[in-house]
Amino acid sequence: MERLTSRENALIKEYRKLCGSRKRREETGCFVLEGARLVLDAAESGIPLRTLLVSDDGARYPEAEKLAGMARRCLSIPNELAAYISETEHPQGIFAVGEMPKAEPLTMQAGSDLLPVSFTHLTLPTSGLV
Repeated sequence: MERLTSRENALIKEYRKLCGSRKRREETGCFVLEGARLVLDAAESGIPLRTLLVSDDGARYPEAEKLAGMARRCLSIPNELAAYISETEHPQGIFAVGEMPKAEPLTMQAGSDLLPVSFTHLTLPTSGLV
């Protein structure tokens, strides 16, 4: 497994940009995930993982080995670098860059009994206790 050690590495810089910029996430079609369970759940639900970053502490989680086989690229990082990129106070040390699912338009099948509905203005009913 390749090891990254510098905050100046392009992958680390990109991860931090994705964390802090909605515009960057929309431009790249990617988003970040942090935590063993969250990353594994995303991968198992079909989210492609472009990059997996595993810290020295993160390697102790059983999910780390499984995730390594599910990501296109898997890299090892020191705990200090994990703390630098983490959005949590106590990181588990497993981070990923996932690809946003493609939104598919809803279509009606011929012969369907469903009627298309369009909402232009919704008003919620009140209970009279305003």
